[in-house]
Amino acid sequence: MGWNNARMTAEFKKKENQVMMICRNSGMSEEACERLYDADLKAFNKDRTFYERTQALEIAEEGFTESDNDDPYIDRFPESFTVWQKPDEDIPFWWMDEIENKSLYLAIQGMSEKRKLLLQYLVYEGRSQTETAQLMGISQQTVQEHFRAIQKILKESFAE
Repeated sequence: MGWNNARMTAEFKKKENQVMMICRNSGMSEEACERLYDADLKAFNKDRTFYERTQALEIAEEGFTESDNDDPYIDRFPESFTVWQKPDEDIPFWWMDEIENKSLYLAIQGMSEKRKLLLQYLVYEGRSQTETAQLMGISQQTVQEHFRAIQKILKESFAE
């Protein structure tokens, strides 16, 4: 789809005439109407520039496979579209580096290793409290108590 400058300019002028008529009939000042026109013209020119300087990208059909994804580029070049990397399980608590909220990060960083590990099992690995208790060698009730304490700490970190 290209940009037909004559047709698009005619449509813009027709719509702007209608907008200006509504603007003036509603009691807006002439200066406000002109600012509105200038903003619309600026947006129109940006659209025109975009369409004039953008070229269609030819896609070679061979080499692509059918998938659930409609975009063949994601299948062909997945590394270009992926920002998440496979975690390095050798680094303890690797998931903390993914936290963008500073207060949340500091709150978790201040927790004991045991609570961080509990949080990792329950939240990041999706384990049940029973599984977590077995892995950590503690009772399910102790897991529940620690998790409530963690929730309280995290709520307080957001209140600050």
